[in-house]
Amino acid sequence: MSEHVSPADLLKAVKAQRVKFLSDGVSAPTFFMGVSNVALSAFLLGHVPQHYWLLNMAKSLFYFPARLLRQHQQGTLMQQVELCWVSNAMLLILLLLLWFDELVAGEVLPAHLYRPGFLIFWMLGAGPVGWSVAILQNALIFHSIDHMATLFIHTGPMLTLWGLRFSAAAVQASYPVLGAMLVDLEE
Repeated sequence: MSEHVSPADLLKAVKAQRVKFLSDGVSAPTFFMGVSNVALSAFLLGHVPQHYWLLNMAKSLFYFPARLLRQHQQGTLMQQVELCWVSNAMLLILLLLLWFDELVAGEVLPAHLYRPGFLIFWMLGAGPVGWSVAILQNALIFHSIDHMATLFIHTGPMLTLWGLRFSAAAVQASYPVLGAMLVDLEE
């Protein structure tokens, strides 16, 4: 014998689900921002990969504090001290130092450290940090800052370093200091 569900019960269930989605952060603006993020990333990597590292820095400066705040509120702040987050933070520091060198034409970071720095981050980004996307089954959920931050920290270094490595000549032309670490890596 089947149970009859009234239209009022259905509306009540839909409203309850709507409240749950809204409390989880689902909204038209968050969905739009998530889709725009993916579209902009794909566009930059496809058309001007030598500039993608700038977007990666901007994303890092957004996702790191947002995730730190959320983890502090949840009492799980020590999760930030693991390979993926630490290597992303170190990559951000390296890119910021190189960018600062570009802007002021000074030597904040000794030039002999550029190439070893790139090779270390290439090894991490294309190795354990990059492969963890498949292992941890990261998901692209546009409205969830936690899922987007987690996906970013695992794909960001891999995509950034790919853009630098395989457009080394364009990087060297656009950003000579940053390009110095890519010497002898041309296609």
